[in-house]
Amino acid sequence: TVYRYAQALLRTGKAQQAVVVLQNLLGRIRNESSLQKEFEVMKLIADISFGLEDFSHAFEQYVDVINRYAGLSDNVEWSRQQQAVIASRSERGTEVKSFADLILAYLTFNPQNDGYKPAILASNFAESYPESPLNPTASRIYMESKDKADAWFAGILEQIGRFQTEKQYAEGVAFIEQLPRINLLPEKQDQLRMLSDELVSAQFEEAESQRMELEMELEQKWNTGLAHLSAKEYDEAIAVFNSLLDTTYDERARKKINESEQLAAEENRREAAELFVRANRSRELETKIDLLFNSRALLQEIIEKYPQSDLIDKVKRNMARIDEEITAINPSLLDSTASGNLPGNSEAVPDMSPFESPSSDSENAPGSEPAGNE
Repeated sequence: TVYRYAQALLRTGKAQQAVVVLQNLLGRIRNESSLQKEFEVMKLIADISFGLEDFSHAFEQYVDVINRYAGLSDNVEWSRQQQAVIASRSERGTEVKSFADLILAYLTFNPQNDGYKPAILASNFAESYPESPLNPTASRIYMESKDKADAWFAGILEQIGRFQTEKQYAEGVAFIEQLPRINLLPEKQDQLRMLSDELVSAQFEEAESQRMELEMELEQKWNTGLAHLSAKEYDEAIAVFNSLLDTTYDERARKKINESEQLAAEENRREAAELFVRANRSRELETKIDLLFNSRALLQEIIEKYPQSDLIDKVKRNMARIDEEITAINPSLLDSTASGNLPGNSEAVPDMSPFESPSSDSENAPGSEPAGNE
């Protein structure tokens, strides 16, 4: 309704706009001859004018209320009191202004925005003017607004409790920080300060717990990677160490990845060398071809899986030597292996053994050269 819209304007601090809306509503109500509604609207317009310190207009409206609704008995007593307050403002200027501030705060009261503002103003008024005849009204405003603010504050505490339960500590702290602290009673401010400190402490403890849990998880991964490496399960070790990159283990993990790749490459090359030697000793042509291709596959795997290995150049020379052996048997055998994609495979080094021992600095490991190579 229009009346509720005017009240909503009041709760958002738009008192002057509310007066305009209520004045328009008053004209319509008078046409409907609704005496009680007309009285309520006129009284509210007068109270808002008083709160806005438009005393002349408020005085006229209170007089109008008294003249029109004198038959409503007690209902016009408030208007008579306000009329007297306005009439005495020359002698009680500060008191009247403080009371006007209190009335406006009461009329525009919205706990979500104002907290305990009317209650605080009412308490201050009673303290500043202990002998004022307006104190009964101030006391009533204090009790009524405090009850509403307490209900609002209970909801605030409930929300903070949910943040604590759900371990949303940062959100809880941010929620407390945006509350209207300036309009909170001192004990409520202390309570919020204590809760904020608890949330910050819990947030730190949670972060530390998560950090320790993460460190334990990373340490477990590290130990798993070392176990794979010790068992010569190089690919598994590399996968585990890769999962430790961009963590506190990053530098150590990179070193272990390089170590694992190097050892894996050496292992593959050693096996490839053994197969190559067996191929050159074999008298069965089909077996010789199979062994050569198996040796070649191991070398190809090094290039594809461990491209950063220090052995890559040697591996390419070894592959070129194997390709020579295969081509010498049947040039068409390499067509399906796409050997032309291998860099440097045309630069064979016929005077060098294709495989040297990974632990030796010599290019020619004993027993690894093909028969008749020298």
